[in-house]
This record gives sequence, C-alpha cells and structure tokens, in this order.
Amino acid sequence: MNPLKSVVAIMVMSAVMMPTFSHAIPMIDTFDDLGADGSIVSSRIIDGVEVSFSNNKGANMVALTYGDSGVNAFVGDGGAWNTPAVPSNVSGSRFISTWTNSGINGSNAYLDGTLQLFFTFSEGIDAFGFTTIDVEHGNASLAVFDINDTLLGWQNYNNISGNGIDLDWFVQTNNSDIAYARFASTGTGAYGIDDMLVASAVPTPAPTVVWLIGSGLIGFIGFARRKA
Repeated sequence: MNPLKSVVAIMVMSAVMMPTFSHAIPMIDTFDDLGADGSIVSSRIIDGVEVSFSNNKGANMVALTYGDSGVNAFVGDGGAWNTPAVPSNVSGSRFISTWTNSGINGSNAYLDGTLQLFFTFSEGIDAFGFTTIDVEHGNASLAVFDINDTLLGWQNYNNISGNGIDLDWFVQTNNSDIAYARFASTGTGAYGIDDMLVASAVPTPAPTVVWLIGSGLIGFIGFARRKA
C-alpha cells in the first residue's frame, strides 16, 4: 500500500473520531393547529421529536384559546379569562393546560403544590423549554433528566406574582441526553403553557482538527513529492 495513502487514511479516521458539538436552533411549537377548545392533546411532534405529556394526577392536557371565555383555564390581565398580561410575549392564539373551570375531557388538575407535569421525548434532545402563563403564588421549577433518571439541569423562578404573567423556561445540556423533563410549582391556581421548543446537538468537526488535516496533508504531499 502507498505510504501516503496509509497516512491519509489514519488522519481521516482520527478526524472522524474527534467531533465537537454545536447547538441547533431550537424549533418552537406555537400550538396554532390544535383542535377545538377542550380537545385532548397527548403529544406534539416538534422538528421530528415527539413530546408526550403526562402528569401525576392522571389529568388530560387540552387545547385552549387566548381570550376565549367559553372554556376557561386562568384569570389573566384585568380579570379577563385566558388573557396574558402581555399578549405580545406569546405566539399565536392557542395554548394547553391540564385545567379548565369546566373540567372538560378530564382537564381537572391545577397547580396546587403537588401537581407535576412530565414531558417525555422520543429521542435524546439537547435543550427543552416553553412559556408558562399565570403560574404564580410561589416558586416553580423545570428540571431535565436522562434515561437513568439522573438530573442534568434545572431552572427556577421564586416568589412569582401577577395575574397572567408569562415566564420563559429553557434548560440546555451538551450531549443530547435529555430523556424527559418535569415541571412543578409550589403555588396554586390555573395556568397555561405555550411556545414549546426542543433542540438537539449537531456533531461537527472541530475547526482545529480540520486545520490539522489540511496542513498535515499538504506537508505529507510535499514530502512524497520530494521522495519521488
């Protein structure tokens, strides 16, 4: 075998085995294509990743509409039903919740200090987040875990207050190993969730490795020519 080819093959193999990771742009689900108010929403597919919803109360997650007083989830700005304090801080016109005042389709779980919401992913992801509306009267947290239930990261808000207040949640790791997330609040009351996002790490060659490959090949090609 040509010695130059052997060296090239070794260097290429080394480069393949030395990746780094860059973070993909999070893809956001605004829930605009949800069914009628009160329709059960058991999962969503965001950028090819299925996000399944569950909770420790056995309640259903349902579709709802901002500003609609027909099926109410939370009392927002100025006492208006389903109205964020700052409507421009959320996207589209729809959101989801496990609570409505009518309990339609089993949506009978509100924040009471014990409710835990779970979001399970069909594959490991690098980051997860969403926006909550009207989560108040206490503290709240979003935590992410791997398939072995190891805590990977979390985000907290403390002493939350304000009708219809929106909070942005985002937790990121480095290895596409988030298997599920858990959201909980010590406060009480109804709430909404909107603008859910996921992101996965994208493997890319390290710039230094690419430079070494190029400079190494040039050097060995020159050496081979001198030998010839």
